[in-house]
Amino acid sequence: MSLVKELYGSEEFPASVQALYDADQEFGLISYDLELKMYEGYETEDDTNFWFDGPPSVKMITLGVGGDGALYALWCVDGCEPKDAPVCYLGSEGSGNTLLAASSVEFMELLATGREWWPYDEKFGDPSQPIKEGSKIARFMSWYKETHGEPRAPEVIRQEAIERHGDFAAWVDAEVAG
Repeated sequence: MSLVKELYGSEEFPASVQALYDADQEFGLISYDLELKMYEGYETEDDTNFWFDGPPSVKMITLGVGGDGALYALWCVDGCEPKDAPVCYLGSEGSGNTLLAASSVEFMELLATGREWWPYDEKFGDPSQPIKEGSKIARFMSWYKETHGEPRAPEVIRQEAIERHGDFAAWVDAEVAG
């Protein structure tokens, strides 16, 4: 069985997850902090197993890794399918753990704001700091706006995810406490 099938329940990535990877491939960069990971060919456990020192009680699928080793993952809470799972952030030092978006579709919207999650401050980056015009991220943001419209503020996207799926940070604390 392929790891893609084992993780996602099919031989193909969900369309919303594939769209993230396609955008990253097309623009070369859709986030300064996030390096997306493709799982075809991987022969190891999901990275969240290492973060929790074993498989967590709720299925998780790593989408990517931050520059400091933080994980961005799908959290298949309440039995939701990966295509519908919220996207979470697991801080490399255990801080700033949170839900970022209610789904991978909304995660792409969040990335299109150009504002990164700052785990130690538990907030998004300063909106007054512009993205360099003509950069890969600026081209991605422009494409997103032309294709999907103006993205909502990342704080709104995150708050809706928390309201819909619960307190991820409290779940992480309970999971780690074991």
